[in-house]
Amino acid sequence: MALVATGLGAAVFIAALVTAGLWATGRGPFGEPRPQADEVLGTMRDASDQSDGGGSPTRGGTILAVPATAVPDFWRRTSAGVAPAADQLSYAQFTVPTSAVPAVGGVPGAVERGGRFSLRPVAPATYLLCYAAGIGAEGYQVQGCREASLRVPGRIDARRGEAGFRVSVSAD
Repeated sequence: MALVATGLGAAVFIAALVTAGLWATGRGPFGEPRPQADEVLGTMRDASDQSDGGGSPTRGGTILAVPATAVPDFWRRTSAGVAPAADQLSYAQFTVPTSAVPAVGGVPGAVERGGRFSLRPVAPATYLLCYAAGIGAEGYQVQGCREASLRVPGRIDARRGEAGFRVSVSAD
């Protein structure tokens, strides 16, 4: 009996060491990256139906995070010139110069392999989040935006599809 308890105790101790090692290396319990104190990590997916939890990881593009306090200035710098109606925001299509995002205090995050992206540095606040499918001669080619309150450090699950651009935010 003591041998079993010792074996179980050793297994728990080893599991604790592995978990501590992952946390120390910036990894979660399943080896996933953990956000820094001023960072939000996210995943961007293409989904044909926004009601399901699935979808395939988006390949390429950029997530733009613009602080809510800078949104009026941001819209003036876009090809749209003004904000779309609230019910059209998730479908908004426009271009914005790449220099406009940092000029208004925003942060771009490249969507990389597996649909992963990072927004850093950000602070806990409300942001206009936009998905840009590419970068053309005139700048980012945006295909939908959404307002969201970011929790930092935190995570974003972003999707685009028939229901437009959608995001859900969680604390890490």
